[in-house]
Amino acid sequence: MTLNNEHFERSVDVLGQAPTAEQVDDWFTTVALYTKYKIGSSFQGRDLHIYSSRSLDKHDENDASVLLLSLVHGNEPAGLLSLLRTVQQLLSREATNVTAVERDDAYTLLRGNQSSKSSKLLKIIAFPIVNIDSYVANLDFGNGCRRTNMRQTCVNHTQPIYTCPYPSHGGVDLNRNHPMDWSGEYAGDDDLGGTCGITYKGLKPWSEPEARAVRDVVLKYRPTAAMSFHTRGLIQSEALLIHPFTSGRPVELLENLALYREWSRKMNDRNLYVTGTAQEAIQYTASGSTIDWMASQGVISFVMESRTPCHEGRWCSDEFAGAVKALTLQDGRTGTILVDLVAEFKTEQLLTNPLYRHLQLVLCVSVGILALLAVIWKRRTICVWTWNWKQNSIGNASKKR
Repeated sequence: MTLNNEHFERSVDVLGQAPTAEQVDDWFTTVALYTKYKIGSSFQGRDLHIYSSRSLDKHDENDASVLLLSLVHGNEPAGLLSLLRTVQQLLSREATNVTAVERDDAYTLLRGNQSSKSSKLLKIIAFPIVNIDSYVANLDFGNGCRRTNMRQTCVNHTQPIYTCPYPSHGGVDLNRNHPMDWSGEYAGDDDLGGTCGITYKGLKPWSEPEARAVRDVVLKYRPTAAMSFHTRGLIQSEALLIHPFTSGRPVELLENLALYREWSRKMNDRNLYVTGTAQEAIQYTASGSTIDWMASQGVISFVMESRTPCHEGRWCSDEFAGAVKALTLQDGRTGTILVDLVAEFKTEQLLTNPLYRHLQLVLCVSVGILALLAVIWKRRTICVWTWNWKQNSIGNASKKR
């Protein structure tokens, strides 16, 4: 078995346009060889899992890591595919020309190969299905109309929207259920339709278990950076690469604004995305978003909104498989650029850290002292040997007389 780009690319191809939760779990655990962790439970009681490229059991919050999120909205499977394509391309880089007959050997070789600079320095933590209840419902009905989670917030509204065979009104938008600008001066006016709208932000921040699970991952593992993969709803819409703020908060208040601008430019090296804040990119604001809250915690956070190639909007049929693959492969490439930027960023942080420089100085002095001691010891040894030789010579001369 050859673990190369073709192998990993095919492994995602066979999952189709909207992989089931079971298929995603199998891919991460048996193809990507990531370790699975339960991080919480959904509104309807389903397990919420994250997957890590390396063990999180002894994770230090100073460790370099990148958090990848998708399906925050349950009707955006292309976002999930973009996340999988990111991991696929990272695996391909690590496993180039690595061949093994047995899976155990492949695992050892894959984890031992340090061909890519990113694999040496950080962990990839994937949370591929945040809104699992809604996604399962959409899979069951084959029509991606449910965006929010499955909490029943719209008691008096029974008329379904679009062509969904079940009521799609109500529920909480998990991308508006975080505390950053959930209310207050910079909160947007995007809570359309109230409790029956598709952007309802909930009774309070973190009212929803799925949003709390994202919170717990961030607070427990303190990722260096994060990418949340989404999908645009109109075929003519351009792809987006958005950094904070998504709310009405002025961009001048964003810490590390210059870094965000620089990384956006590097990830958009092919000019395929509209970049900036939500207001700058699409003249729209969203309160209580995931990336705004993560940025408030020091996580360098982005949202990627992939273009849709199909008239059905975010839920494309199989006839668009080729177009979806091309778009998500590009998004995956962009995801790998983020990983490389984080690797470079953490390396630079380490090299410029005063403690690191102090340790370097101590190490250099220690090496110098050891070298000096070695010279002294060598000279002492020579002197002792010379002294012994002279004594032996004198003794031998005395015996002859």
